[in-house]
Parts: sequence; structure tokens; C-alpha cells
Amino acid sequence: MSSIHCNKFLLQNVFKTLFISKPLITTFGKRRLTTASPRKLLDYNRSIKTHALTFKKKESSQKEAIKLLQEMKLNHIEPNSQTWLHLVIGMSFQRHRNNFQNQRMEEWFNNLLLSVKGKKQSSILDKFKKIIFHLSLHGHPKLLDMFLQMNSMIPLSVEYWHLAMKGCIKSSNIQDAETLFDLLREKTMATKTSYEILIESYLFLKDQPSASKIFSIMLQDKMTANYDTYQLFIQYYMHLPYSTDHAETLFKLWQACLLITNNELNDKAIYQYISYFVKNGELSKAEQTYLDIKPRILDRRCFGVLNKLVISFCQRKQLPSALSLYYDLLAQGYKPSKYVIDKITKVCIKRHDTEAIKQLVEITQDHCNNNNK
Repeated sequence: MSSIHCNKFLLQNVFKTLFISKPLITTFGKRRLTTASPRKLLDYNRSIKTHALTFKKKESSQKEAIKLLQEMKLNHIEPNSQTWLHLVIGMSFQRHRNNFQNQRMEEWFNNLLLSVKGKKQSSILDKFKKIIFHLSLHGHPKLLDMFLQMNSMIPLSVEYWHLAMKGCIKSSNIQDAETLFDLLREKTMATKTSYEILIESYLFLKDQPSASKIFSIMLQDKMTANYDTYQLFIQYYMHLPYSTDHAETLFKLWQACLLITNNELNDKAIYQYISYFVKNGELSKAEQTYLDIKPRILDRRCFGVLNKLVISFCQRKQLPSALSLYYDLLAQGYKPSKYVIDKITKVCIKRHDTEAIKQLVEITQDHCNNNNK
């Protein structure tokens, strides 16, 4: 009996050892897995980021990144939000993507959205901001849907709406940009920039009616148009072939700018206006442009184009206008041009106007003498 009890005791000890030691081994094994996986994921993310940085130049880099994703799956390593972020941003650098590449990018983006669920709001927002910024550079056919999905998860500020609008325009989806614009207006988030983005884009596409429509909406919304807004239309009309209607529109835009501000009218803008009117024979408009800002001292380039205006008056034999502008320039302190004086003198001679010649010489000499004192 004693031997039987001894054997039972030994068996119990053996079983105890087995059942106690096995969980210890399992726990140790789990501990090794949990510490190894994150380190391995980090290595994969670094490799994927390296490939993603060259997506723009190499199609092979995209294939290598896909191989790494497949390898991660075989090793039971789940890609995280950083993995998908590297891939989406890398693909955004590629200017001309084919349909297959756009689909690939969209798939990676959708995986990113799934991976950030339950994460900290600040972390998600940071990733969304990076994505929107990079997508604004070259766009994506589905950018409107992508943006709205992000905004539904975390409300985005108006500056990121503007970036999304620009991205839609970059991918030739201006109607999607206008959809975002309409949503901004519904949310009363639209700013002056919201309107200007569309106005500038439509004018770039030579779609002046659509640009004017957005401008009208801007005024209806009681949004004040400033010099920058008018400047978009000014540059558009200046680069169109000349017509009397275009010149008239430009002159009205000039008058509108004067009502808004005078300080923002720099010498370059003034030169462009006067030069445009002189070049196209709209001499009275060129003269009025100068008179509107006359108290202001202009740079040498503006003075040069005003001399051309005096000469143009002479060529048209409009002597009173030529003399009036010439004397006005002298009174403003501008140095008289010998070439301009010669042109005026020739017109006076042709008209046998000796009195005008005498007055021209006297006033010019007095001006020069006063400046030499």
C-alpha cells in the first residue's frame, strides 16, 4: 500500500509541474510576440516610407511597397494608420496618375480611414491635414468624396476646405470645387478667398460668365470685394485681344478700384493700365487714369509711358491735350524730355502756332531754372 501511495504522490507532482510550467511558457511566448511585433511594424513602415518617397519617379517603388504589404500579411502584421499615410502621401506626389494608380490610392485612403477609427482626435486631425495639403497639389478624381469622409469624422477648418477646392480644380473637377463652395456657404463658413478661388479658376479657363456668376453671388452674400478680387478680372481682360468693349470694362474696373482703395494701387498696376490704354489708342482713358492718381509721384517707368501718351496726342495732332499733360507733368516735378519737346514743337509748327511754341519754351526754361537753383 505504501508503494502505491508513493507512486500516486509522484504522479501528482508530475501533473502539477506540467500544469504550472505550461502556462509560464505560454505567457513568456506571448510576451515575446507582443514586443517583437511593434518593432517589426516600425521596420516595415520605414521601408514603405522609403519607397513612397520615390513613387513620383518610379512605378517599381509602388510595386515594392505592395510586396511589403503582402509580406506583412503573411507575417500576420497588421498595417497601421502610419503605414497607409506614407502610401497615400507618396502617391500624391505623382502628377500624372493613371486610373489604376488613382484606384490604388483610393484603396489605401479607405484603409487609412478604417485604421484611425478609435484613435485620438488630435492624431487623426494631424493625418487628415497632411493628406489634404498633399492632395491639393495634384488632386484626385474622388477628392470631393475623400474630403467629405474626413470632414464627417472631424470637422475641418475653412482653410482645408479651400485646399480641397484647389485639389478638385487641379484634377479638372471644378464642379466638385463648386460643390464644396456651396457647402461652405450653407455652413456660413465661406470667406472672400472661397469666392476668389473659383473666380480665378474660371477666368483661367476663359469662362468669364461663370466667373461673373460667382462674383455676383459674392455681392449677393454681402461679401465685400477688395482690390485683389477686381485684380483677377483686370488681369483677365488685359490679356484678351483688344476691343472697345474690353477697354470700357477695364476702365470701369479701374474706377471700381479707386472707390475701394488708392493705397493698394502700386506703380506696376498703374503702369499696366496707362500702358494698355496708350498701346490700344484709348488716349482719353489713359489720361484720365493719370489724373485719377495725379497727386501721387510715380516711378520712372510710369513717367516713360506718360511721355508716350504726350507723343500719341501729338501724332493725332491733339495739341491742347499734349500741352496740358506736358505742363501737368512739369508741375508735378517730372524732368522734361527733349524728344517730347521736339514732338510738341513740330505739331505747333505744322499748325503755325507761334504763340504755343513761345509759351512752351518759356515754361520749360522756367522749370529748368527753378530746378537748378
